Amino acid sequence: MNEAKSPEAWYVFYCKSRAEKKLFDTLKLHGFSPFLPLTTVKRQWSDRIKKVSVPLFPNYIFVHCTASQVPKITAFNHVVSPVRQNGKYATLKSDEKVYIDQVLTTGYPFELIETIVEKGDLVEISIGALKGVKGQVLHNQGQTHVVIEVEVLNKSMVVTVPSNQLHKL
Repeated sequence: MNEAKSPEAWYVFYCKSRAEKKLFDTLKLHGFSPFLPLTTVKRQWSDRIKKVSVPLFPNYIFVHCTASQVPKITAFNHVVSPVRQNGKYATLKSDEKVYIDQVLTTGYPFELIETIVEKGDLVEISIGALKGVKGQVLHNQGQTHVVIEVEVLNKSMVVTVPSNQLHKL
């Protein structure tokens, strides 16, 4: 199906750090239907502990629109880019949105975990100074870091990278 003629869907956008709520308000103001799931966390300052609402998916916002509207949304301040998957605009499935809404409204405790990568998986670093570097997972170090092997000039370079900066290929 041609992207320009696609029906409405929940398109995924990557936005500037800590700008999700501002972008949400801007999109609403311009007639779009954004989705920004929030969760409450405790933050400690030097003199107090306070509960604050933070995005469930930091740096991401979802907008119900057509593919032809994606470039218009990308032009808004605070939007970095639309998220792409397999060369097409990434979307959140309707049932995934419903599930997220249901989990948030129950009040049950939950936690987000990163996509699990295992020894032997081919991965690519998606953010940071090593963005675009591909490698193979050699082993996991706890739950936060993965060691990948990158071949450089017929040598192997082993780099420890936070797992939230990786995605499976």
